[in-house]
Amino acid sequence: LLADVSHELRTPLARLNLAIGLARQDPAKLATSLDRISGEAAKLDEMVGELLTLAKLESGQSKGEDYFNFAEVVKAVVQDARYEASGKGVEVLLDVQPDDESFEWIALGSGRLISRAIENIVRNAVRYSSEGGKVTATLRQEGALYCLKVTDEGPGIPEEAMSALFMPFGVSADGFGFGLGLAIAQRAMAVHGGSISARNLQPKGLEMAVALPAAAV
Repeated sequence: LLADVSHELRTPLARLNLAIGLARQDPAKLATSLDRISGEAAKLDEMVGELLTLAKLESGQSKGEDYFNFAEVVKAVVQDARYEASGKGVEVLLDVQPDDESFEWIALGSGRLISRAIENIVRNAVRYSSEGGKVTATLRQEGALYCLKVTDEGPGIPEEAMSALFMPFGVSADGFGFGLGLAIAQRAMAVHGGSISARNLQPKGLEMAVALPAAAV
């Protein structure tokens, strides 16, 4: 993990140094260089934050004891994803059953952590969908579990890389890696007694399945 992290940090650091060098060589491009520096610094900050989250999850930190509405978390994530997906013409659909507002979808733990896990899954689905494609999220209750399935129409994952999908910096379909997002998602769900699994669809696409225990209320 340390080797992978070192490799991932070197790329934005190299771009930072390049932007600094360009600013020194050509003061007229100072504003552009500062924008680049700001962007790379933000990426570094995000990565360090993800590393801290991963470390806390792997150390067995408590998930918290708050009640939250899982369906509302999913709806908020999908709404944000639609804005991002609209830029590449990807449609993000959500099907919640039962959709009766009296059904509360109550879960116990950290709504923030679960939201982050679902966001990583949905954003990856949007990222790997081709222009004009479709991402579908379906939410059902199956016994004592809330089951969310997110499917896309992207290239899927090579079968030989599937075992590394939830490892930090696991290899993605384009060969560039998933970073820490899916590793955090998998560990966040595990802390809540839930799970994440993935399978390729035919003729193309990937399905990510999340299971989260319903709270006993």
